[in-house]
Amino acid sequence: MIRRSSMAIALFMACVVRATQPTGILQEPAPAPSDVTEETVLATIHRLYGGTSKVIARLSLTEPLMTTTPWELVVAKETDIAATDFGDENPVTICFVHNRNSECTENALFPIANPSVGSRLFYAFRDARLVNGPSGPMLVITACSRAGGNGNCGIYTLLFVYDQPSDQLRLIFHDVVPRNNNGATRFIEKGPLQGDVISVTPTNNAPYAYFVTLFTQGGTGRYVRILRYRSRTHYNDGNRLAVIDSDMPELLRRRGLWKSTDPLPTPTVMPKGCAKLVLRKGEEWCE
Repeated sequence: MIRRSSMAIALFMACVVRATQPTGILQEPAPAPSDVTEETVLATIHRLYGGTSKVIARLSLTEPLMTTTPWELVVAKETDIAATDFGDENPVTICFVHNRNSECTENALFPIANPSVGSRLFYAFRDARLVNGPSGPMLVITACSRAGGNGNCGIYTLLFVYDQPSDQLRLIFHDVVPRNNNGATRFIEKGPLQGDVISVTPTNNAPYAYFVTLFTQGGTGRYVRILRYRSRTHYNDGNRLAVIDSDMPELLRRRGLWKSTDPLPTPTVMPKGCAKLVLRKGEEWCE
C-alpha cells in the first residue's frame, strides 16, 4: 500500500509539473497595449468615415496633463486616395483615447465649423505639443485644411485643457489662418505676453498688411480677444523676421508694455546671419 501510495503521489506531481509547463502548441501573443489602441482607433475611424487609415502620430497625455485616468492623442491619415500633383486628398483624423475608448468624431471634438456635407476639417497634421498655460498645462494641436490649387490651406490652431472634475479635455481656443502670405497663430511661452495667443491674418486690400489679434485667457477659462489692429508689417517687405516678431514692438506698445527707449523684443526665432535688430517705422527688422 505504501508503494502504491508513493507511486500515486509521484504521478500526481508529474501531472502538476506538466500542467504548468508549455504544452508545445504555439499561441498568438497578446497584442501590445499600443497595438490595441491603434486597432481601436482605426476601427472607430472606419466606422465613422469608411476607408483605410494608418496612425501617423501619438502622444500620451496622462502624465503631462496630470489626468486621473489614461488619456492619449492619436492621429491617423487615410490612405485610399493616391496623392497627385495637386496635393494629398486623404483626410486626417484626430482622436482622443480615454480608457481605451476612442473618440474621433469631428463634430464632437471640434465644434468650430460647419463643413459642407462630405467635407472633413483636416487634411494635414502639423504638430501637437504641451505648453505651460496661465492655469496649468495645455495641449496645442495644429493641422491644415484641404489645400487649394495654389497650395494655400487653412492652418487650424486648437488649444485644449484638462478638466479634472469631469475627467475630460476641453477646447478653449481655436483659430484658422491662411498658410499663404505668412498667416500664423502662436502661443506665447515666455515674456510679457506669456500665456497669450497672437494671430496674424493677411488683409485682402491695400495697403497689404496683416490684422494682428491678441487673445488672453478669460475668467471662464476660454480665450477672449483683447486687441486687434492693422500691422506695421506689410507683404513682401523684405523683412526676414516672422510677422509676429516684426510687429511685436507695436503690439507691446499698444498694451503699454514697451516704449521706444526700451530694448527691442527678442524674436522667438532669430534668422540665420542676423547681425542686429533695428526699428523702422515701428516695425522690427533684422539686418
